[in-house]
Amino acid sequence: RYWLWSGGNHFSETPLRPEDAGADWDHVLRRFDGLPVSWISHLNYDRERQVLRCEGVMPQGMQQELVQRAENEGFRSAVYRLAARSHLSPVIDRYGYNASVTRENHRTQDLLLRTVLVWDSPPAEICADLMCANELFRVRLSPRDQTVELVAVDHDRVVAVGSFQESTFRVSDRTAVGDDPQRRTGIELQVSAFDRQVIVAINGSPCFDPYVPESDAAILPTPSPLNERLIADNASTQAANDALLVEQQHRWRLGVSGESVEVAELQMFRDVYYTPGRRRNAIEKPYAIPDGCYFVQGDNSPVSSDSRNWADPCVPQKLLVGKPFLVHLPSRPAILKLGEREILIRIPDWPRIGYIR
Repeated sequence: RYWLWSGGNHFSETPLRPEDAGADWDHVLRRFDGLPVSWISHLNYDRERQVLRCEGVMPQGMQQELVQRAENEGFRSAVYRLAARSHLSPVIDRYGYNASVTRENHRTQDLLLRTVLVWDSPPAEICADLMCANELFRVRLSPRDQTVELVAVDHDRVVAVGSFQESTFRVSDRTAVGDDPQRRTGIELQVSAFDRQVIVAINGSPCFDPYVPESDAAILPTPSPLNERLIADNASTQAANDALLVEQQHRWRLGVSGESVEVAELQMFRDVYYTPGRRRNAIEKPYAIPDGCYFVQGDNSPVSSDSRNWADPCVPQKLLVGKPFLVHLPSRPAILKLGEREILIRIPDWPRIGYIR
């Protein structure tokens, strides 16, 4: 599950009967009526649907305030439930790199699971479940005969088959003296739902062609505009969508049967929105590039500054010198101190460097 410590713009709800909300909710409204906008602006009681609703993670101060002043046990229990649920959010495209750049967060369904599994004896079966376009798929691997198949679980049928070969990986043996890396048999498995297609790769090689689900009813990732927050109809719909998306993303799973394996590496990746709100060139309509010029695009992250938002987007060919051979961003900022002088430098994030061939 995607668990947030604080913040967020997702919506969470919990049932609360009018007879339990009554006096306590009216007291909340009276206490904060006329005060400057505060955390209470993220809380609302929907009398028609009989739910208590919160935007983002309920702050600890809000929970304590509501619980301490509550007179009805039903209201108090609803606050506890809502506070716990509010930490569960759909995966969003919040970007830690250049976090100071102002931008909206969007919900995203484009996820990728990467893992390295090693063993002494091959297991009977390895399974990975994923959601793509509102459908549940299961990747079934048989390391003993080195076959793989993709199953559309909702339709109970195999939609793709392939094969693979084992490899060896250097894995730290934590029981050995000196903690020396040992070579172990295993696989690197990547299961992707990026761009509404299922891709399965083992040891860097695709097992079969990308599979595009028949369903096209996927929930589009949407922002939560500030001027529409907690409006009953919009918030109710968004809360339902958020709850559905949280449940769907909870269905990503990895399992093994038949033997013991070691999970040497386990990572989840998410795709992010292609461009930020600073849209200027080649976003809403085509852009004509003059002869002898280049239209430059950066790392495609939501904070990339390139021809898409430059006032003068085109770079003349005569200004380009040399040949690129690697992508080193995002890197890690650091401060180098020389006496009283401070110099801002960037330290490469070595595992994320990509070489251009």
